[in-house]
Amino acid sequence: MAAGDYHTYEELQRLGEQIRDKAVQVSFERESAQVVQQIHADHGYDPPIDRTGHVPADPPIAQDTIRSYAVRSYEGVPPALHRLRTPDPARTQPTIDSLWASPSR
Repeated sequence: MAAGDYHTYEELQRLGEQIRDKAVQVSFERESAQVVQQIHADHGYDPPIDRTGHVPADPPIAQDTIRSYAVRSYEGVPPALHRLRTPDPARTQPTIDSLWASPSR
């Protein structure tokens, strides 16, 4: 679409969802990498076995928590785009024409 073209509610909804989904994906991937890096930083010098002679369990990496945070962070994107919508120019033209046709006083 060229600049200035009319976008329907549905088009804006789809665009908002695409932007939201991409932001969630990028955020999730980045946050997940940061969580893993932090775990390695926090536990990099831990002994490979605990006092009982067992290998300690890795700290849990909560992927679902990270994804939920990202989803909540960007859930406002589609409604923000809805606020940009304007009336369909083709549907408002008859009203504009009648206003121009009315006699001025």
